Amino acid sequence: MSATLVNAVRMHLEPGGTYLAGFSGGADSLALLDVLDGLRGDTGINLIAVHVDHGLRGGESDADAAFCESFCRARGITCRVVRVDAAEFARTHKLSLEDAARRCRFRAFASVGGGEHAAALFLAHHADDQAETLLLRLFRGAGLRGIAGMKPVTAFHGLTIIRPWLSIRRAEIGEYIRERGLPFREDSTNDDRRFARNWLRHELLPRINEQFGPDVTERLCRLGDVARGAEAFIEKAGRRFLDVHAMEGILGTAVPLSEFEALDLAVQRAALDLIARGVDEDIRLEYTTVEAVRAAFIERRAPAVTLPGGLVCGVAWGHGFAGRPPAQVGRVGVNIGGVVSLPNGCEVRIERANGRGEPSGADGELWRAAALGQSVAMVQYAEVAAGAACAVRARREGERYHPVNGREKKVKDLLIAAGIPQVLKESIPVIEVNGETAWLAGWRVADAFRVQGRGTIVKLVLSYKSLASKSLAIRRASDLG
Repeated sequence: MSATLVNAVRMHLEPGGTYLAGFSGGADSLALLDVLDGLRGDTGINLIAVHVDHGLRGGESDADAAFCESFCRARGITCRVVRVDAAEFARTHKLSLEDAARRCRFRAFASVGGGEHAAALFLAHHADDQAETLLLRLFRGAGLRGIAGMKPVTAFHGLTIIRPWLSIRRAEIGEYIRERGLPFREDSTNDDRRFARNWLRHELLPRINEQFGPDVTERLCRLGDVARGAEAFIEKAGRRFLDVHAMEGILGTAVPLSEFEALDLAVQRAALDLIARGVDEDIRLEYTTVEAVRAAFIERRAPAVTLPGGLVCGVAWGHGFAGRPPAQVGRVGVNIGGVVSLPNGCEVRIERANGRGEPSGADGELWRAAALGQSVAMVQYAEVAAGAACAVRARREGERYHPVNGREKKVKDLLIAAGIPQVLKESIPVIEVNGETAWLAGWRVADAFRVQGRGTIVKLVLSYKSLASKSLAIRRASDLG
């Protein structure tokens, strides 16, 4: 076996560990699986091949899966075939088919890795893949992290990912395949120039090599290596900023804009990228997307920016935030003494009370605290008829509200006055008693339900419990490279 290929793999193995190998059935992945198989005797590792069928090529996909299973069976290698519907995932999440397939594939790897308690996943990307990736990202408007290319070692959903051959050329792997006489599958789409990577591989790179010499791939890989070093340095500064200032609340991750504005430009970009990946490990932000969010933060623009995958970034209460928008509250009946869990992470409780206690939250101000990661309890006392039917629901279009000691106003105007961002408005609940509005959560109880000593007194509570540690998601954010 080629010493270069083998040693590049061996250095990452711990004796007796369980390792996954991404196995498409193509030449590169088959060569990697063959090397790992050859090292099983020396290292005692448990080897599992993982083949992901994206459901895109019909009978050809079935034949690929059958080939992988047959090859592994002959070698005594455990083979896991995972079938996903990349096309449906693309439609559901409004992604390109390429991006959807990548996300499905890595989620499948992570699922198998978690179930098998795998130490790592090996992938067969090589120097030519790296050069192609760097150019594709450059042409698509990537920033520094994009042109850094794929990382030799990274992680996804807790699974370590190792690409041991990023400094090795495709030709050397092909020579290994020929010497070993290994059969492999050919993907018929690899020659389809309609796909950007194929066009770049078959049309652009050969012409670049003619003009600038055959070592262009090595030079591009060196550029990626330099970019990775710079990106790692800047990312470390971004993590330090977030460790100190990031807060996890109802809106997701929030940072004070006064502190964000003081950062160097490159660190601002790194911090935004880290925040996004802390919410969604799958996400890849292009340079133009990062700049759109950064501009919104710096200019303190209220309208939220929607990112790929449904992530929302915006500005509220002097902070920039990024997270999944809370789902709208649905109508849920609740008895006195009952609890309702809301999509935004809050709980609503209706409790019988012996008398009127101390309320908290008069004009929506506690929603700010919850959004910025503080534990809060919004409390009001109401007087209801015996056996009252209660429900939690969303506000209605054009709905009006008359709080105790206040004037009747549109709910919309109350939310605006409290500075509630649009992304949070639909998840703020209304508590209804016998079909009438008793409480807009976070404001004073409705005047019609003020405590006067004539009926049953109930305590209305909306509580939000802060995460145990701020910035947890950011600290575990990973990067597929």
